Amino acid sequence: MTKPDDRARRLILPNASFEYANSFLDHKLGVLFSVQESNIFNEQRQYVPTYDATPTATDPRPLVITRIQYKDGPKVTERSTFSFTVDYKVSPNLSVSQIGTLNNYGMLTSNRSFGVSTTRANVGGDGWNQWVDTPITGLTNSWSYLRKRTHGYTYLPMFEYKTRSWNITGSAAVSQSTNNYAGGQSNSLAGNNMGGVTIPVTGIRVNAARPNGGDLYAWQVVQSAGPSWSDLSNYKASATGFPTFGFDGRYNRVLKYQGRLDARYTLPTSIPTWIKGGVNIAETTYIFRNPTSWQSWNYVGPGGGLGGSWALYPSAAVFSPGHGGFFVSDTGGTPAIPNHNVVGDLFRRTRSTSNTTKAQLTTSRASSTRRNTFVSKSTPVTA
Repeated sequence: MTKPDDRARRLILPNASFEYANSFLDHKLGVLFSVQESNIFNEQRQYVPTYDATPTATDPRPLVITRIQYKDGPKVTERSTFSFTVDYKVSPNLSVSQIGTLNNYGMLTSNRSFGVSTTRANVGGDGWNQWVDTPITGLTNSWSYLRKRTHGYTYLPMFEYKTRSWNITGSAAVSQSTNNYAGGQSNSLAGNNMGGVTIPVTGIRVNAARPNGGDLYAWQVVQSAGPSWSDLSNYKASATGFPTFGFDGRYNRVLKYQGRLDARYTLPTSIPTWIKGGVNIAETTYIFRNPTSWQSWNYVGPGGGLGGSWALYPSAAVFSPGHGGFFVSDTGGTPAIPNHNVVGDLFRRTRSTSNTTKAQLTTSRASSTRRNTFVSKSTPVTA
């Protein structure tokens, strides 16, 4: 199935765990290794209604639903962990050890939302279990994908020295955690968002019902008139706007160093008494950046430009609220979705960060060997 992005993926994913422990050299050396791999597919769905609870003299219905909106956000996660512990008894008084862990986490989710809204006066039927031939005054559609990668490691060497009177321990730790949402690390920029386009609501009418007054989540919305919401070419930018493409740029890295030394001396007294002291030093470095706001481009390639659309890049993914709910157009299709993988790869190959002229915006693909298909929204378009 094409979940969560626009590629065909298996929804049954492998998981594995391996652990090994043993001792050597007459039990002076102990080792422990552990490897774990977890892959999970999650359906993330959400129903977001709006209610009108204010009856009028001409409309005494106590409660009318005025918006039916669903989120279909399938998510794939991958976690892998490798850890090891090595202990060695150097002498009867001295032992040393090394602990290490490596962690990786990857997540890809598609936050697709689609909804229709209207007013109390427009809603035909009882407004709670059904809409009958209802004109739509607002339509919500969004296509936002998120790709997160987390990598981390911890290394902890330690020693312990013990005599009848002394107990001295020391350790040094270094750890790092990196969280990266930047879609740019993915070859096809799967963690991108596409927008700037919408479908005009003029003439759109729907019939909607919850069969047998059942689950409030299970609205079945069928378009009866107007431009089909299953046709990607009907989603267009305004006359002065462009289809837009962007990706998340959030990045965070935390690096920690720590050293610790403790000593305890037991006094030769009849009453157990000891003196203990130690020193600890730590340093933490935070690196954070978030260029998301300016990582946005106008699409000016074929089919794009002013008033353009993503019609040339349809996805095979199906918008599915699940649990018996659905949106169906007058042509029998589900709400259209553009192909994030294809457009992401196109962006990677053809984006422009330089000034672009109007002539470049209208140049055909055939007449340009390296066309500026994406123009930074912060870049002026000059004559």
